[in-house]
Parts: sequence; structure tokens; C-alpha cells
Amino acid sequence: AASLAVRPFFSENLVEATGSFAEMMLALSVLDLPFTAGDHVIQTEDSRLTLQAATPLLLVRKEIAETEPAGKDTQILVSQNYYRLDERYRYVGNQRRDAYISDEFLIDVAYGCQIVITNPTSSPRRLDLLLQIPQGAIPVQRGFYTRGSSLELAPYATSSITYAFYFPHALQAEHYPVQVSSEARILAFAAARTLKVLREPSKVDTLSWEHVSQNGTSQEVFQYLDKANLNRVDLTKILWRLRDRGFFDGVIARLRERHRYDRAVWSYGFFHREAPVAREYLETVDAFVRRCGRSLDSPLLTIDPIERHSYQHVEYEPLFNPRAHKFGKARLILNADLARQYQSLLSVLRYRPKLDAVDWMSVTYYLLLQDRIEEALAGFAKVDPAELPMRLQYDYMRAYLDFFTDDHALARGIAEKYARHPVERWRIRFQQILDQLDEAEGKGVTLKDPDNREAQQGALATTQASMDLAVEARRVQLQYRNIENIEVNYYDMDVESLFSAHPFVQGGSGSFAYIRPNFREHRSCPKDKNELSFDLPDKFRNANVLVEVRAAGLTRRQPYYANSLAVHLAENYGQLTVTQSKTRKPLPKVYVKVFARLPGGKIRFHKDGYTDLRGRFDYASLSGNAMNATRYSILILSTHHGAVIREVAPPTR
Repeated sequence: AASLAVRPFFSENLVEATGSFAEMMLALSVLDLPFTAGDHVIQTEDSRLTLQAATPLLLVRKEIAETEPAGKDTQILVSQNYYRLDERYRYVGNQRRDAYISDEFLIDVAYGCQIVITNPTSSPRRLDLLLQIPQGAIPVQRGFYTRGSSLELAPYATSSITYAFYFPHALQAEHYPVQVSSEARILAFAAARTLKVLREPSKVDTLSWEHVSQNGTSQEVFQYLDKANLNRVDLTKILWRLRDRGFFDGVIARLRERHRYDRAVWSYGFFHREAPVAREYLETVDAFVRRCGRSLDSPLLTIDPIERHSYQHVEYEPLFNPRAHKFGKARLILNADLARQYQSLLSVLRYRPKLDAVDWMSVTYYLLLQDRIEEALAGFAKVDPAELPMRLQYDYMRAYLDFFTDDHALARGIAEKYARHPVERWRIRFQQILDQLDEAEGKGVTLKDPDNREAQQGALATTQASMDLAVEARRVQLQYRNIENIEVNYYDMDVESLFSAHPFVQGGSGSFAYIRPNFREHRSCPKDKNELSFDLPDKFRNANVLVEVRAAGLTRRQPYYANSLAVHLAENYGQLTVTQSKTRKPLPKVYVKVFARLPGGKIRFHKDGYTDLRGRFDYASLSGNAMNATRYSILILSTHHGAVIREVAPPTR
């Protein structure tokens, strides 16, 4: 026991602990080896070596011993081939092939050697490989001069090993081939070779782009480009040749013919002062183009914001503006999307030295979206239709702007010209112009586009029962549509106190629905007319009276005070129509202002604007974040025909 206590611990199984660095350090830590070795005494005599250890140590002996071949039944296959690192493969048609080298090697070129070992048997094999690079070569890519390697091959498996080297000098380099052994017996080996290393190639390999690009003539380069798949060709290899004008022209012509663009090749257009080539190059340098602004027209660079997708014309259909006039000191576009689009247009136009016809068309369109009619008319007057790439859009804009004049013969003539246009979208638009003109003249309305929400709203609004009540000059005047019979109720009231207590007139008069009227009568509405007029009962001729008319589920209430406008409300669709009470002619350019009552009773401004050519105005719709109104109070104001206040519920959703 005492002798075992002083004996240092060691184990011959140390060499098995090779799984990882941590495993090896753990195995070493349990051995009784000193941190600092002593001064060992080593003596050699002839072929004998004597070691006298001063401290415990590990002794590893390595030797090279001659082995015997295993015979012809080893059944292990091995091959050894060479290739250039910068040209590992070649393509024959669309198939990739190994680009092995079998004849000449060049100095200062990195080569790879591929060893492939195959086990064609049904038994696993554990093999030892001896590898070394050719004589006179220098290893690269963390390579080696000589190395042993172990390999385990599963049944019917193949494995490959590669290493790299280069030759600094021309020579005849002997290469000892790979040796495959197992249990100290040689199983297989590759053939020994002598590699001929040259300073310059004795011939050009016309199938190798690396050879042709660096050593071939210009004609040989052209012949290679004519046959090769240019998407697989590294054109940077021939940039040094492009200073020659003839070679440059030949390469550019071939690349254009094959639809292959290379920015580095095209950049030599500046060197040769070839403007078309330089122009094509600049168009692809996005970072440079961005520094040149949103739009540019110069001999070497044209920046079209539409082609470069930095700007796109956007159509807004429909767009409902909350305000028709400037509010405050500055003009604001309350629709955020339209505001961004308009600012984007202005950022493009500021780079133009002069606006062309297309620019003025865009300006006109976006001014119309802002209800800046006078400015839009002035901008459209600057459009020369002969300079436009399109005529149809110009004619549509011309017909639309004609709505803002007193005579609309021009709009009708243009619309009739395109009424049978083969493109459905434009055919419907021009037919809608004719519909609006017909409706303004008192004709019927037909639905041309069943998928258009605004067209559906307009057509359906003409079929809904509607009526408008007015009391003036001691007469009750009822404008109606699609109504046969009415009930008329009369209430005595104090107009001033009612209005003071209830700013929404109809909201205040609505309280009369819960009391008995002072007088009631029933009347019939002629089917061939749209107006019914009758005198106030004698007892109410000199009184402040609220007149209430009920029909087809509708109720209209009107205090007795003067007005001369006829207003038809299509409540389910949020539209109203203003006409002259006697002639029934639509009244355009009538100012309409709308206030909304919100949940909780708060009252806010909703929108304003003017009636269109048909006397129609959409009082409910609003682009953007619309208010959740519970009721609308509408002021209809005409310079020549007075004012009317109407209170209506929001359209049914």
C-alpha cells in the first residue's frame, strides 16, 4: 500500500480521450504529470537513444514503417484529380461538369486536389489515409505538406477530401499519391504523377473562361462569349481589356444582342466617351440617381419619377371634401391621403424647368379635387392637346369642366362622341355625363354602371319617395316624388322661443309629434305632377304655425316664414336636390352647409360645398374619418332664392 501511494498515476487509455478539447484536458488533469518538466537527460549512441527522466512524463513514439499491399481483393476504390480553385466546374449545355486539369499547371495559380474514396462492399470500413501536396508546392487555405487522416466509410458509401496548394516556381513536380490503408496494410492508392508547372501556358484552353479571359486573343474571347451562357460568365475578368476601343465595342455589341447587362462593363462608356453606353450605366446607379432629384432631363440622364416608381398618379373616386373654401390663413387639405399625394406631385414639378401638357393635366386634376375651380380652369387652359400622348382623357376633362359654365353643349357633344367607346370604363363615364345633363334638363335617370356606388345611390335616390315642404305667402307648397296621399297637420307655435330653445329647427318641432294638432286634413297628390299647392286654413293665415305633412313614412315640418327654394331630400342616400320652386329647373352653385349632432348631443361642423349641375349635393358622405352623426342640420343658401334650413337623420347603413 505504501508503494502504491508514492507511485504516480498513469493510464495507457489516455490516447482514447480524443472526443473534444475538454475531454482531453480532463484526462490529462487526472494524470500525475508536473506543470513544469524537469531537466531530462537524453543520450544517443549509434542507432540507440537513452532517456533518463527527471520527472514523470508521457513518451510517444512515431515511426515510418514499410507495409505490405493487401492484395487484389481489397475492393476499396480511390481517385485523385486536380482543378483550379477559381474554376471548379464547367457547363456542357445545361449540365455542370468537373473542370479537372490533366496537362499543364501554372505558377501563382491556386489549385485544389480532390480525393474520392468509395466502399462498394456491404461492410463498414475504417481506413487510414496518407496525404501530401506535390513536390515544390506551398499549401493554401489552412493546408498541409503531409497529413494522416482517419476515415470511416459506411457500406456502399463514398467520401471526398480536398486540399489546396500553389506553385511559386516552374518545375516538374512529383506528386506522391494518396495511400489508403487499414491495419497496417495498403488497400488502395492513386497513380503517381509528374505535374508540369509552367510560367506561361503553352496553349490556351478555349473551354476555360479563366484561360481565355487572361491569355486568349480578343477574337478568342469573342468566340467564347458567342457560345457561353453569359449569366454564368464572370465579366470582371475582362475589365482590364476594355480600355481597347475595338474590344469594348465588340463586347458591348455581344452583350446587348444577348440581353446581358453588366454595370462594370458599361461604366467604361465614360472612358470612351460613348454617351449612349454612359447613359444606360447611370440609369442603373440608384444611389446617384436619388441625389439628382425627383425629375431630370439631361443628355446623360433622364429621371422619370413614374418609370422609377417614385411617383404615381392616383385617382380618387369618390372624394368628398369637408370644406369648399379656405379655412383660416392657409389652405389645408383635410384628407391626409390627398394631401400627401398633392405634396408628392409638387415635389416632382419643382424640378421641371417648364411644365409640359401632361404636367398641367395632373395639376388640373388635383386642383379640381380641392374644389379650386378657377385655378383648375386656368391650368387646363395651358394644356396643348397636341403634346399629349392621350386624347380621350383630355376630352373627358374638357367635358367635365364644361359643367362649370352656363351652356353645356360642349360637354354633351364630347360625351356623345365617346358614348360607344369600346373600353367599358370610359364608355360608362361618358354615359354618366349624358345622364347628368339629361337629369339637369328634367329627364329620367338610368343606371349605367351597376358596380359604381355613387351611380347606384343617384339612381336609387330618384325612385325613393321624397317630399319637401315650404310655407310662404300664406300658401303651403309641397314638392313631392312617388307619393299619392298626404296628411297635413297644423300646430300653433311661438317660433322665436322654439328656435332659441332648439337650434336644430326640426329637432325642436319634433316635439309636436306627441301632441294633438290644432287642425288636420288629408289631400291627394296628382300622379302627373310633382307639386301640390294650397292655401293655409283661414284660422292660421295670421298665426305663427308649424305645418306638418306625413306620407309614405316620411314627415316634414316647416315653420311659416318666407322662402322660395324647393329642396328634395333623399335621406336614405344622403343626397339633396335644389330646384326652382316654380320652373322646377335645377339650381347649380347653391351653397350648402351641414352641421352634425354627435352622440351625447355635441354639435360640430360636418361639411360644406355647392350643388352641381343637376342641383344635387351629397350632404352625408365624407372621405377619411367620418363623424358618427345622429342627425344633420342643413342650410341651403342661394343669393337670389333665399335660404332654407332642413334637419334630417343620417342615411341608413
